[in-house]
Amino acid sequence: MKQLKAACDGESDLTELGETLNSLPADVLVVSLADDGFKCWISDDEQLNERQCEVIRLLLNRAVELSKRTSGCTLNTLRKEAFIYSGLIGDIDIATYFLNLFEANSGNQSELLMAKTEIEKKTVLHMACSMNKSDMVEFVLELSGKLDCLDEVLFDRDNIGNTALHSACSFSVLEASAAKAILDVIARQDAKVGDNTLLQKAMFQRNEYTDTPLGHACRHSCHDGATDTIKTLLSAVRDDREFLGKLMTESDSFFGFKPLHYAFAEETPEGASVLLNEALCDRMLLDIVTSHVNFDGDNALAYACYHGRPHSVKGMFVHVHV
Repeated sequence: MKQLKAACDGESDLTELGETLNSLPADVLVVSLADDGFKCWISDDEQLNERQCEVIRLLLNRAVELSKRTSGCTLNTLRKEAFIYSGLIGDIDIATYFLNLFEANSGNQSELLMAKTEIEKKTVLHMACSMNKSDMVEFVLELSGKLDCLDEVLFDRDNIGNTALHSACSFSVLEASAAKAILDVIARQDAKVGDNTLLQKAMFQRNEYTDTPLGHACRHSCHDGATDTIKTLLSAVRDDREFLGKLMTESDSFFGFKPLHYAFAEETPEGASVLLNEALCDRMLLDIVTSHVNFDGDNALAYACYHGRPHSVKGMFVHVHV
């Protein structure tokens, strides 16, 4: 792990790292891939940099070479870990290789799609969503549909209860393409049965902080890309005003915060503006959103004032007087 981190930080030569990896036995490589420290240094940046990607490719390519030459339980563990981490760089070729190899060695591909990292309990879909690798997201969900395990993969949870859609709405995501990929797949599935059952299920999933995906996005609305994510989530339910109203007034179980409370608590007003612009389509909905209170009896305006957010307070009055 020290060598991997040094390579990632630019402290060692990548060619030298490749030679080191080639000398590692399978069990050591399994530990390197499974070690939560592997993910820790990847998480230092909001997006993978080129050097991090190259380190991962070296590691995964070494796993490929080992998998070609060796079989057994240890290597199956290696294949699972390598497949999961292929989601971080969105490498569909590497993912496909391990899917086929795992299946050829008495495993089934659906098992691999639901495989998780040891500590954070993330699947390949969680990984792809957290890095906004939309092509990988589409690939995984399309395959999940063919293998009749779409629900299981889509609603699998990590160690803090996040579904893939939560991960696509996290603070590290700089645009909404992964969230859009998930919502597009859900829309196609719902169209087949003529309702929005799957969409409602996805939108009202709660993590351990009792946040829905919209609440999760609003909680991080000061970060780049959050506004685009909030717009994407709202656009998926725009045609159903009752659904939209329920989604925008859904509160967490700890403080009674609605999405607007979270958005108004942030230093930048863009997330709150998106919610208010949507609410303006329906005056009654605007009244509902702005009058709902948390467990302390504060509506979003009072909460913004309490936290000293003048831009959000001004934005509220601009919208209300339209």
